[in-house]
Amino acid sequence: MQRIESAIEKISEVNANVTKMLVVHEEKINNGEKIEDILFTKMDQLKDKMDKDHTAVLSKLQGLEKKVWIGIGVLAAVSFTINNSGLVTRILTPAQDNGRIERLK
Repeated sequence: MQRIESAIEKISEVNANVTKMLVVHEEKINNGEKIEDILFTKMDQLKDKMDKDHTAVLSKLQGLEKKVWIGIGVLAAVSFTINNSGLVTRILTPAQDNGRIERLK
């Protein structure tokens, strides 16, 4: 009988220890879930911020690209106008003297 009582006491102690361990593990799992929720929330916020920043940078780049193409167009038009007007040729070419060549006697 004493052996049975001793076995029951040991089983009760093991049961109490297992119960404590289960409580500790459950707390760790709950804390892990809370941390996981916080991390996913932070990741979603960071993704939203990155999307906004990407959109802003893309918008600025498109505006800059538009200005560059406008500048290239203006430069091409001015270059075409100057080349076809003959202005450069008149400025860089010296005036010709319509002199006559006479024969020496």
